[in-house]
Amino acid sequence: LLPLFASACCAGQVILNVAFTGAGCAGFNKYLGPLRPIFISVLIISTYSSFIMRGNQVKKYILTTAVSWSFALLPEMLHRFNLK
Repeated sequence: LLPLFASACCAGQVILNVAFTGAGCAGFNKYLGPLRPIFISVLIISTYSSFIMRGNQVKKYILTTAVSWSFALLPEMLHRFNLK
């Protein structure tokens, strides 16, 4: 759940817009947007600590980390996509 909160529920907004065509803004960013830096910081710390605790089994968790960070950075990826 942390990556979804870190994205300020951008993924949830996309799902709402796909499910209910033209649903518009659900207002998640109004409440979760100001907390986003905290969620990103906690995600950085938890990712780092999980890699430290895993030791030599890091390769198994690369995909999970990539998916987590993809969700967390979804607003930036959507913004870049929309600039094209």
